[in-house]
Amino acid sequence: MGATGNFASPVVQSLKGHSDVKLRLTSRSQSSAAKLRSLYPNAEVIVADWNNRDSLVAAFEGAQRALMITPDLTDEATVVPNVIAAVNQSPTFDLLVRLIAIPPIAEQYMTDEWLSTKLGVAMHWLAKSAFKDSGLPMAYINVPAWTAFTVPWLCGEAVRTRRELPLTGDAIRPWIVESDASEVMTKVLLEGPDEHAGREYVLTGPQLLNFAGIAQMLSEEIGEKVSWVDSSEDYKAAIGEHADALAIYAGYSGRHAAKQPITDTLGQLLGRPATTMHQYVKENLRLFK
Repeated sequence: MGATGNFASPVVQSLKGHSDVKLRLTSRSQSSAAKLRSLYPNAEVIVADWNNRDSLVAAFEGAQRALMITPDLTDEATVVPNVIAAVNQSPTFDLLVRLIAIPPIAEQYMTDEWLSTKLGVAMHWLAKSAFKDSGLPMAYINVPAWTAFTVPWLCGEAVRTRRELPLTGDAIRPWIVESDASEVMTKVLLEGPDEHAGREYVLTGPQLLNFAGIAQMLSEEIGEKVSWVDSSEDYKAAIGEHADALAIYAGYSGRHAAKQPITDTLGQLLGRPATTMHQYVKENLRLFK
């Protein structure tokens, strides 16, 4: 569900190479659906909206497995019941793979202010709670970290033009490269419920880094000093009216980020080490120069 995103796109690319897999791709907009039809002519593409239960029933009809990745600001209190109802109308369905991002946080720390942002940890906390008693066959891919694409998305222009990394809510975090998580999602979808139903896989990158550490990596690869600036101004440029919510979220997540230890779950599942942030920066240097 939502086949055009940073996590879902690599999954689709991997699955299309399996002759025994029939892909059904969804998007909530007609324009994105048209793009998907052009990119994946052998896949079935339909328009579905998380907030429209009837469209989800059509999306899940006859499906066996699905990947659920909701965008930020999703109203999980509405979406999760819609998904549960849709899955329950599909007798062929055997596994829902759901992306979440929840570090080890006690319920007492999930304040109303944090939950109201509907971003990241807050959004996924609500979703997991809503799925708890559903009885659906589920596998959670838990990525309790900031992902690599956050850096060029929020700061690419600032790095290119000012050699600054403007981010607020600094903390030591287990950064992860999104393509690694996507590879795990692909594996879980292909292997199915016998191997993965009822499991939660906590994925992290191989090291803890703060914003200054990311700036140092950029400096080394670009060959010029990049400075971390404790600022939320580029949040406003990137996402406009939701920048205040992102700043609140970043503050809360920063205070709890270091509670998540590094895991080797990814290595155990894929049989290889997790990609480092330094590798990501080197391979995607065009986004910063």
